[in-house]
Amino acid sequence: MSSSSSSTSFKGCCCCLFLLFSFLALLILAVVLVIILAVKPKKPSFDLQQVGVQYMGITTPTTSATDPTTSASLSLNIQILFTAVNPNSNLSHIAFGSGG
Repeated sequence: MSSSSSSTSFKGCCCCLFLLFSFLALLILAVVLVIILAVKPKKPSFDLQQVGVQYMGITTPTTSATDPTTSASLSLNIQILFTAVNPNSNLSHIAFGSGG
């Protein structure tokens, strides 16, 4: 009789653990949803101001009669100027990284 009562208590213990972990998972999900809904993060916007090619070089090796294959090399130096706007002003008090 003691074996059936120990298996019953084991099943009850597993049920309690399952309910406890389910409750904790739902609680964590609720906290995350409240934070997301309270903060309402928006995507940052990027505006491309200027694009310039400062240097462009093309080099081609000389071809020989025995090797008719050719290859070319292209070198570019590009300068890009853009602005980024972060509309999440309510996230300015949250610090990421080890700034100091």
